[in-house]
Amino acid sequence: MECISVVFSFAKIDLDIIDINPMEKVKKLPENNERTRFFELDEIKKLLLECKKTSLELYLCTLIALLWRARKSEILKLTWANVDFEHKMLYFMETKNGTNRGTPMYDWLYSELYEFKNNNKVRHLKNDYVFVNSNGNPNERLIGKVFPKIVAKCGIKNFVFHDLRHTHASYQAMDGISQFITQKTLGHKTPVMTNRYSHLRAENLRKPIETTGNTILQEFIKSDINS
Repeated sequence: MECISVVFSFAKIDLDIIDINPMEKVKKLPENNERTRFFELDEIKKLLLECKKTSLELYLCTLIALLWRARKSEILKLTWANVDFEHKMLYFMETKNGTNRGTPMYDWLYSELYEFKNNNKVRHLKNDYVFVNSNGNPNERLIGKVFPKIVAKCGIKNFVFHDLRHTHASYQAMDGISQFITQKTLGHKTPVMTNRYSHLRAENLRKPIETTGNTILQEFIKSDINS
């Protein structure tokens, strides 16, 4: 099934001979949740520098996955209407779990995304996606084609885009962030018993997001500022 989807995706993205990948609506088998590969700090620095040099859009996609724990599908469906600069919030609609998820912005990413929007005034009013191709559709090629090439160019092995989520969760654990907060920031479904007694507002999530973001980006920020 995955092979068929790849063929249709190639016809849609690379050849531009079809508008819709019919396999996108087919229910996929449960993903392997046992995979826990995550980036070391030097790998994060190397990857982000190369992404920024290659494509600003890919750089931002990578930051969103790394700091906002977003899935590929959530990033590609992201619209400017769901980016709240005033309150520094980002909203992912119709996530994998079938719910809408709001998350505070990490300050570094807020600045980068704000600058990107101001420097790109051409907007596709039909759907207003943040990351679009020349036709105004979600730019799937960024993550599906360009990202793997950047990873290979950096000499990083055994790493896929979804592992950026694992990276954030891993550093949250190393920073001593509670399992419950990690579950909330990742957008996983909360256990029934936990739901009965605990409820986190968005502001309660801002501090752990900042803490982990500072840990993850410490080496990259130093090099980016000095470059």
